[in-house]
Amino acid sequence: CFTDGVYVINLNGDLNDYSLIPGSTDLRASALELGFDNQLYAISQSNELYTIDPVSLDISANVLQNTLYSSRLPDQVDGQDYAVSIGEADLMVADNGIDVGNEPYSGAASFWDGDIWNCQNSPNCTTDQNPKFKPADNYLRVRVKNIGCRTSASAIMHLYWTIARTDELWDDHWLNTPTNVIVGQQAGGEITPSLIIPSIAPNAEVILSQPWSPPNPDLFDLGPDPMICYLARIESPEDLMFDEQLGPVGPNVKNNNNVATRNATLVKLPEYNDDWETRSIVVNNPTEQNIRVDLALNENLEEAENYFNHIGGLKLHFDPLLEESIANGQILVEGAGPTREKTVFVADSAFSNIKITNLSVPPKMNYWVAFEFMLKEASEIADTLHHSFELTSNIFPSKIEGTSMIFNLQSVPSKKRNYFWYYGIGLIVVLLGVYFWNTLK
Repeated sequence: CFTDGVYVINLNGDLNDYSLIPGSTDLRASALELGFDNQLYAISQSNELYTIDPVSLDISANVLQNTLYSSRLPDQVDGQDYAVSIGEADLMVADNGIDVGNEPYSGAASFWDGDIWNCQNSPNCTTDQNPKFKPADNYLRVRVKNIGCRTSASAIMHLYWTIARTDELWDDHWLNTPTNVIVGQQAGGEITPSLIIPSIAPNAEVILSQPWSPPNPDLFDLGPDPMICYLARIESPEDLMFDEQLGPVGPNVKNNNNVATRNATLVKLPEYNDDWETRSIVVNNPTEQNIRVDLALNENLEEAENYFNHIGGLKLHFDPLLEESIANGQILVEGAGPTREKTVFVADSAFSNIKITNLSVPPKMNYWVAFEFMLKEASEIADTLHHSFELTSNIFPSKIEGTSMIFNLQSVPSKKRNYFWYYGIGLIVVLLGVYFWNTLK
């Protein structure tokens, strides 16, 4: 961290060649903008507008006052922020395990797997557990880091849930409103009206826990095990949101380190290869016109010999309402073939990606698509297999990138069947049935 203030950096030479502008300490939290008069403008901690001469570096108070914004010039001069001064606290929730807090996020890994996780029973669990509908509370946890240069003031954490959809909109799909419903059931809402983030020292972190009650998945009629997503938003008077917009939630997550989402589900692969684990998502159309949605499921691996298809399989299940569109060839599926069940497809033996294209959705309509995973052979040791698939969506004719979902696959221990007892008990049941049948006769 640097001394608070505004710095001049030599962009034509060594980028480590920088110097503090004298008297700029009070401008430490401001953005800088270049005006039409070739002067730089900044706002002080007391909300006063100041002018910086870029040649002489003289700083002078401006006759105008700004009482609406404490840190960022709202495109008042020419709409271009040249820099943000150094020295303030910077709170963040990571978008994944490698996110360092840059705005916008620029890493190679998906930003849909944020540092938010659910605990089914204990408020202190450290790894994600899928939400469980039950009488007692689940606990939603989130990690907040201060990557800034000074201790943060207290702030507010807001946590939300929603049913996983290809077009998750802020704030329509994250609030408990009359319009955020699926088959008459509330499909999202705020979990925490006000959860206090305490002061955090630079380079320190805190983990917050919030009790909540997940919805009953059986009420939605959205296929087996509909996926639930989470959203975290930090509201701080000294660390403002950057360009938060109403609409698709993805850009807000990518552009703000104050915002993170966990569009990820844990798929625990069962003990025996005759069992499957399923997750479903909603293909939705919140607009007033017909749309077309394309889906792509890709495994997050680069080495082909380690792909999941070597040890596992995948089935696709489509909403029965889509049967006609599948039968007439309107919906196209690549990487999987149909079965006798008209809305069920089985992935090819060498699959590593699946494409579903030309899925037409009428206005205000919802369909569901489910993904069912299995192991060809059960794992001997728990948690030894870790595979991840990312489902991406594109929406037409708007040509926008929709929501992504992450399927994190993990094996569970294999308890080898004792076939002596397995078949022995079955034989005893049959013999008892015959005995009682003969007795009754």
